Amino acid sequence: MKSTFTNILLICALTSISFSAVARDCVAPTNKPIIPDGHVASKDELLAAQDAVKAFQTRNLEFLVCLDKKREAIAPDAAGSAETLAKYQAQEEAAIALEQSVANEFNTARTNFMER
Repeated sequence: MKSTFTNILLICALTSISFSAVARDCVAPTNKPIIPDGHVASKDELLAAQDAVKAFQTRNLEFLVCLDKKREAIAPDAAGSAETLAKYQAQEEAAIALEQSVANEFNTARTNFMER
């Protein structure tokens, strides 16, 4: 009896956690890391930028996972589902493009630093 009650509580807790993850808004990272000029940056500045880029990528991944969960929660035949899915797709593409831009900018700075 006690085991059954514990299992029911566990199922309720897990269900509420997964529903709350889907219900919350997905927030894209907006604070793009500042990348120093690799021609003049110190090693410490470049390492700090590398840490900032990694943190940005982590936040961006969390955003993309959130979008995936929201997409999975949409019933295909629900009213407005096509528009909502298109909105999520556009947000995903923008987030990926921004992350690629940040990575390219950092890689350029790193290359310029290494060539000095």
